Amino acid sequence: RTVPGARVIVFPRNPADRHLAGFDTQRRALHVVADRSGVFQASGPFAGEHLAVAVATPPEFWMAPEYLETLVPRATPVRLELGQKQSVDLRLQ
Repeated sequence: RTVPGARVIVFPRNPADRHLAGFDTQRRALHVVADRSGVFQASGPFAGEHLAVAVATPPEFWMAPEYLETLVPRATPVRLELGQKQSVDLRLQ
């Protein structure tokens, strides 16, 4: 079942890189909203090992390393390459 309006957060798998996310969210982590059909598109200048998770309503400071850490057990691993397109199915957490 799709969930329109779900928030999707993509962030570095490496915990050390998450601490940089709060200072440089455009390069380290991103937050997008699924469209009416439940599909989301995320693009960014970062490549490497990441985690992706769909949440109903993230807090205002979603990029805080402490919040991202709480998402890790429920996140889906994603390897991103520059210019690559891929599909990831996520369950709302």
